[in-house]
Parts: sequence; structure tokens; C-alpha cells
Amino acid sequence: MSPLPVLDKTTPIAIVAAGRLGSSLARALLDAGYNVVAVSSRRQDHREWLSSRMEEVVVTESAQSAANLASVVFVTGPDAMIAEICDSLEWRSHQAVLHCAGVLPVSTLSNAAGQGAAIGGGPPAPDVPVARFFRPAERDFVRYRIR
Repeated sequence: MSPLPVLDKTTPIAIVAAGRLGSSLARALLDAGYNVVAVSSRRQDHREWLSSRMEEVVVTESAQSAANLASVVFVTGPDAMIAEICDSLEWRSHQAVLHCAGVLPVSTLSNAAGQGAAIGGGPPAPDVPVARFFRPAERDFVRYRIR
């Protein structure tokens, strides 16, 4: 495993497989001044929605394209798909790959570690509301502690 990349407000960050959780995380990071460079989503309507709300970010269908642009990558797809998403991508040393699934072990990302990336994971901290980024028709939201 390689050392973690330096994480500061200029470190390029990508969110892969963004649904509500990944989209909220991207917005929270942007609002806190972090350098979110790419977000991926398979759904065209969601990509269009993201693009209209995050003009400074590359929004793409390709998870690999998003991951290629970043030193820190959050894999935020459904818990049951995290390993499959991770296994489908090429990783590199000096890249950190993180999942946000509280029920999954960090070893779910072992394919990334095997390619030289640092890995980590766990649920977002729910106790400090920072971002409430959701479609008007949705009533739920995700809370994050972003400093």
C-alpha cells in the first residue's frame, strides 16, 4: 500500500457512482472549499442534474475517467456494488480510495490496495449538518462532517 496523498483543499477529489450520497458528499466538499474535480453517474438524467448544480466539476458517465482525475476517490455506489465498482477500475499508487458504507469492511477495496492505492472507508458522520443537497421532490438528505 502506498502512502496516503496529502489531503488539503487543493487535492483533486472524485466521487464515483454518485447517487444521493455521492452527490451530497460532492456538494459538501465543494461548499467547504475542497477541490472536487469529477463526479461519475451512470444515469444521464442525474448527470445533467449534477452538471447544472456543479458547473466547476467534470460530470461523466465513466467511473474510470473520474478516478483518473483524482488523488482521492470516494466510491459511493450502493453497498452491494462497492466491491464490483472497485474491481472494475484501474488504480494507482499515491491514490486513496475510500468507501462510505458503514457495514462493509475496508477490505472490500482490496483490489485498489493490490494496485498500490491506499484504502479506507466508513459511513459519513451524521451528527453535523453541512450539506442538504437534494432534488426538490426528495424529502431525505445526507449529513456530513466536512472541515
